[in-house]
Amino acid sequence: MKVRVELGLAFFLLLFLISIGDPLVYKGGILRRIPSLEMSAGVQCLTQSLPADARALFFSNSDGTLDWNAYNFMATRTQYELAPRVIAVVTSGRAVMDDYPYLLAYQLDAAALAQISSRYQRQVLQTCGNTTVLGRLP
Repeated sequence: MKVRVELGLAFFLLLFLISIGDPLVYKGGILRRIPSLEMSAGVQCLTQSLPADARALFFSNSDGTLDWNAYNFMATRTQYELAPRVIAVVTSGRAVMDDYPYLLAYQLDAAALAQISSRYQRQVLQTCGNTTVLGRLP
């Protein structure tokens, strides 16, 4: 009798696992968790534009602040991918843009970039996708 109960429980357990419809080991999910060490084209562009010891301000508003609710993922990813460089973020108040030799403007239009360039004596060094690198005039 005990053997029949154990076989019945094993059968129902097997039936339950099959009914889930998901394999126990999904190789695609495991492979997606492995981080890729290849840098994207945008990151390669930024690393070529900024020296390894650079200090930069990452912002999305013309006053030098970052709209954290919209762009927090991009800011933290940029800080991670440009690791030896110091990438600062100001979320409230006014940023002191003169303290940073490089500015990383994210999704700013041409008029706002021109205004920042003239106000802080900066020039556009490179445009990498949605990010524009501004540096001090020589």
